Amino acid sequence: MVREGRWEVYDQNGVMKRKNFLDVQFYLHQPEKFMELAQSQGFHLISLYGDYSYGEFQRETSPFMISVFGKG
Repeated sequence: MVREGRWEVYDQNGVMKRKNFLDVQFYLHQPEKFMELAQSQGFHLISLYGDYSYGEFQRETSPFMISVFGKG
């Protein structure tokens, strides 16, 4: 999949200084395959969340799978 990523940079007064655009290519993997790929590159899982509020990941109901990895 290819999507356009967008983000904005603001100064300390909340004034937008610039907009950034970037084409991002990504693949959707099953959780097991994603973990396998990360571990094959020397990463280990630190935390797994199901949303941006740090909710527990539930395979069937979580809107996201947010993985925090460490290396070493």
